[in-house]
Amino acid sequence: MITRVWSLWLATLATVLLAGCGASEKPVESIRPVKLEQVRVGGASASVFAGEVRPRHEADLSFRIPGKLIAREVDVGARVRKGQVLARLDPTD
Repeated sequence: MITRVWSLWLATLATVLLAGCGASEKPVESIRPVKLEQVRVGGASASVFAGEVRPRHEADLSFRIPGKLIAREVDVGARVRKGQVLARLDPTD
């Protein structure tokens, strides 16, 4: 009987020791939650319209100037005066 108890303790000890030798599991990467919001316009009475933005006055005609533009002296939308240089063309053409 003592041999049987001794064998049972030895088997339990061996099981515990061998269980500790197993490969450790890699920690599972937790998925980080993301909060989503849907963009909404003002209230329930808001309307959506599609269209084009066009200038008030348009010129139907245009022309080409021979030469290469080497300098632009003013920016788009800038105020200009009569006689002010707007751009310079390459004189080689």
